[in-house]
Amino acid sequence: MKHLKMVLLFFILSIFSVGCAVTAEPSTPSSISSSTPNPTFTKLPTQPVVPAPPTSLPTNTPYPTSLPQPSTITVCGSGCDFRTVQEAINDSGTQDGDIIGILDEVHTEAGILVSKSVMIQGLGLDKTIVQAHEQTGQATQRVFTITENVKVTLKNLTIQKGYPSQAPFSGGGIRNQGDLTIDNCLIRNNSAGDGGGILNRGNLLVINSTISHNFADGIGEPAIECGTGGGINNAFGYSLTIHNSLIKNNIAAGKGGGLHIACEGNANIINTEISENKSTKNGGGIFLKGTLTLIDSLITRNSTPADGGGIIIYGTLHYIDTVIGGNLAGGNCIIWGDDSYKGQGEVGVENNTRVPDNNCHLK
Repeated sequence: MKHLKMVLLFFILSIFSVGCAVTAEPSTPSSISSSTPNPTFTKLPTQPVVPAPPTSLPTNTPYPTSLPQPSTITVCGSGCDFRTVQEAINDSGTQDGDIIGILDEVHTEAGILVSKSVMIQGLGLDKTIVQAHEQTGQATQRVFTITENVKVTLKNLTIQKGYPSQAPFSGGGIRNQGDLTIDNCLIRNNSAGDGGGILNRGNLLVINSTISHNFADGIGEPAIECGTGGGINNAFGYSLTIHNSLIKNNIAAGKGGGLHIACEGNANIINTEISENKSTKNGGGIFLKGTLTLIDSLITRNSTPADGGGIIIYGTLHYIDTVIGGNLAGGNCIIWGDDSYKGQGEVGVENNTRVPDNNCHLK
């Protein structure tokens, strides 16, 4: 019996020692040398690191469509506070912040000088038309002039048929020298030497609006490289932002059928279409001599017999999520080469763009 117990004890100890030996032995794949160091793992970034652009670029933040506000002052042919917009502005009781409501369906008044910080609003594009003359081509003044040091909003209006026949000859529909917002407006059928629809010499914000069928004849003040622009001329050193708008069917007898971003001017164009504009010189859609950022925009079906049917770049272009293509004559996107007088164009930020051959072409 004693001998049997010793045999059983020896058998149990043998099993335990074998189990410990198996547990302690490391499990190493036969294909990896024991001298190979264990690999280390670094967490990868979730997206590639992109160098920051040289300047802070805007983003496509939508502007909400605001509801009409109650007018504090009314203008119409009869039964309102005033018969003309100019009378309403000039009245001593009109204060900064007032809202002037035009109630006429068609209101004919030229040469309106806005010298106070007011909102001038209508009832809608097809319900309120402000025009410089009953007949196209017969006006001798533009429709609105916004003076310096005022903050003005033009809203829910169609502005048409203006033409300044005396100096300054720029800005057929509007000449802005202040801080102007154009909200839900149609600017059409205006003419001028520069800036057939609008001449900007201040800060201009255009939202939810259409600039169409305006004409810059190039006659008037000499401006060298800074003149013309069928739809809009953004003048020397000033700021323009266009959001959720349409620049279409404008003509320049000179440069920039749709837009002229003039010498050292700055423009941001977001979620906007620029199409079917024409110029007799460079830049059927856009003539760029300053700095322009395009985001979520379309430049197409513009034309010129010269260079840059879509856009010609003498300044700096940044473009993101933008299509520049299908322009009819002059090439889609032309970068001007080295020229000591006219300058040399360049493309800065170019992300997720859809340009033929994926780039703008050097002249």
